[in-house]
Amino acid sequence: MIISHRGNDLHNFKENTKEAIISTLSNDYTSGVELDVRMTKDKKIVLSHSLFYKEHIISLTKYKDLSLDLLKNVLKGIKSKKIIIIEIKDYNFNIIPVLYKVIKSFSNLNIYIHSFYYDILKIWKERYPKYKVGLIKFSIINMDKANDFDFISLYYKSTYKGKKEVFYWTVNEKKDFIRQNINIITDKPYIFSFTTNINCDKIKI
Repeated sequence: MIISHRGNDLHNFKENTKEAIISTLSNDYTSGVELDVRMTKDKKIVLSHSLFYKEHIISLTKYKDLSLDLLKNVLKGIKSKKIIIIEIKDYNFNIIPVLYKVIKSFSNLNIYIHSFYYDILKIWKERYPKYKVGLIKFSIINMDKANDFDFISLYYKSTYKGKKEVFYWTVNEKKDFIRQNINIITDKPYIFSFTTNINCDKIKI
């Protein structure tokens, strides 16, 4: 499977925005999208990789003072059964029920949850077992904790030989796509497509 990292693809939209997410999901060569979420001071779930928005710390700032997309509005715009992998970026246990309240209305979507934070995922899995949950890891060292969940998101320079579903991140070059039948998270989904007629060698990124 080819998963678009933060909605990045062959378009001019900023990553982690509604426009980027909708655009990449519209392409036949993508199997899904991965996006990052954080919680604002007034408990709104927004898309952002960074802890900061301009000079503001997102968790200490009200939503009205930020120009970030609400997760709720992004999910409303998705008309697809493709995978939506939501990364929880905040190490804040309060985000768990707030995020669930947002996504529970979208039972039509194929939502996965992943994070670097084992404790956050453990609580999520216990409370909301209907969702697939995965631990993000840089290496295969200390894999015991990852075995508590449904899948693993693993840095692409590592190789996992277990039985769990794995998504390798962030695979951005064809030379790194050396294994067959693997799932990848990439900033350049289009270069791994075997159906597109785009001449990727002429594209400047």
